[in-house]
Amino acid sequence: MKISDIILENTGSLQTGVVHALPDTEVFPELKNTDPYTQYRFGLAIAAAGAVKAGETEYHKESTFGEDLTIVARSPEEVEIIELAKKLYGAGASSKQISTAKSEESSDVNKISPTGRTGPIKRK
Repeated sequence: MKISDIILENTGSLQTGVVHALPDTEVFPELKNTDPYTQYRFGLAIAAAGAVKAGETEYHKESTFGEDLTIVARSPEEVEIIELAKKLYGAGASSKQISTAKSEESSDVNKISPTGRTGPIKRK
């Protein structure tokens, strides 16, 4: 065994030249590269880390949507299609409602244009 084998034994499976070329490279064995949701949530953790440390925000490991398929039905016809698809698919297609049936603006949203109505434009 060479001394370089002892020094580099904890660096993973990268080639020696690559190990020295990449600064501070880490692998996360429990965060799978084939799971986009996990990548997204860890990316949010990276983005929020400084703000959380400063006490400016909170971080939640999972969202309401989680890894679950989420569908927004914008009409009664779409609701009917989704219900039919759930019956057709069978086991594993159970769902739960996480919002109201009607889309409404939040009470803190300004619904009036700041420019106001000017009326019809008259030609000179």
